[in-house]
Amino acid sequence: MPEPIALFAEASAVPRRNADDSAVRIGRMHPAAAAVLLGAGGIAMFAGANLAEAAENLNRPAEVPVPRLSTAEMNAIVSGAPAATETPVLLTISNSVGVSGKNISSDVTAVQQRLKDLGFDVKVDGKFGSGTARVIRMFESMLNGKENIAENSGRILPGSDVAKALASKDAPRWVQMPKSGVGFLNEDTDGFGWGSSVTKAVITDAGARYQADWLATHPGSPPIGINDVSKKGGGITRDHETHEAGLDIDIRLPRKDGLTGARVSWKTYDRDATEAVVRAFASDPRVERVIIGDWTLMKRIQESDAGWKSKVVVWSDHKDHVHVDVAGALSGPNTNPVVE
Repeated sequence: MPEPIALFAEASAVPRRNADDSAVRIGRMHPAAAAVLLGAGGIAMFAGANLAEAAENLNRPAEVPVPRLSTAEMNAIVSGAPAATETPVLLTISNSVGVSGKNISSDVTAVQQRLKDLGFDVKVDGKFGSGTARVIRMFESMLNGKENIAENSGRILPGSDVAKALASKDAPRWVQMPKSGVGFLNEDTDGFGWGSSVTKAVITDAGARYQADWLATHPGSPPIGINDVSKKGGGITRDHETHEAGLDIDIRLPRKDGLTGARVSWKTYDRDATEAVVRAFASDPRVERVIIGDWTLMKRIQESDAGWKSKVVVWSDHKDHVHVDVAGALSGPNTNPVVE
């Protein structure tokens, strides 16, 4: 609360009787001085818009609520520092939740509710089942970067990195990818428009870099054409071997006619614009790998002095798109501080 206009300080060891006996009227006096005058270390402070109101609050019967200052607010006034705010507890579990876990109903409910708050499609019923297991595995992959969620344990232990990450205010969320933004356009047409909030930020930031570093001087080039990320519910899909946990991005190749959707062998394929797209993503510390299908571009990148060139690899089945792997929130040094 703001610093009150008037305060009364009362020694905690002295029975409260009236403003002239057990209390000291301090007005603007430093609260620490009031404690000295009262001969006691602990003081209770009563606020009011003026001294009369503060005195009235002081002398109300004990069972009548009065506007007292909290301990944090009193300490802040004494020290001159802002009052500390309490950090909300976002998740507390007493035992393991998940595959082969104890799965106490209250713990399962807490995990389900936290995952739901983070945007995951999970039923909050206190019962552990395959749906909750799948979402826990998705969250684990969003932390460790594993491309196939089945590789994860599906279990959360109290005090583990997964539990800490799930309780963190910086936990990755399951979100819909933006339809467009500076320097990029979401061209997905088959429902692969969902993923990690980290991936969303990577796309947004890459678009801004691409706009500043390429489109600003090449206005005829197309924006970055985002294609597939993950399905709304995440998990396994027949269309991809990966793209299960919202950390995979497919990008359509730019063309010289200002559109996207090309193959490396086409005359309309724009290699220079593709290099700019690769640079926009690979230069992001949250990106761990960029896959291309253009050997000529690969040679150009490897002969450059780009600090990110080791992230770029060539796969022969990527001749019609660029693939970006976003790092898990706990995998590698270039990630979000979700565990303190």
